[in-house]
Amino acid sequence: MSEWGFTVIQTNQSDMDQMDRGLIAKIGNAEPSIFWCIGCGSCSATCTAAQFNNFSPRRIIQAIRSGQVKDIMGEVNKCLLCGKCQLVCPRHVNTRNILLNVKQIMGQDAI
Repeated sequence: MSEWGFTVIQTNQSDMDQMDRGLIAKIGNAEPSIFWCIGCGSCSATCTAAQFNNFSPRRIIQAIRSGQVKDIMGEVNKCLLCGKCQLVCPRHVNTRNILLNVKQIMGQDAI
């Protein structure tokens, strides 16, 4: 820690050539609106679950799109499926259906 009270944050870079595109392909087939997301954060700002825990629909969608899907199943289970995220999305991304498909697809892959 420096004398100013902050530290340098480690980078979180993705090697797009080495990433696993399997999950995004499956979800994109089931719900094409995942590709419309611009990452504005409107969904996370209105999320009921985010008020009570460290949950962010935006972060989940960005993780799926960048291939960083190792630990998102625990995050997806925090979603209350209330649908507020869909109502405020300027691009009309069906976030609720995306999260349901993630649960279904990752649940099948675990079997």
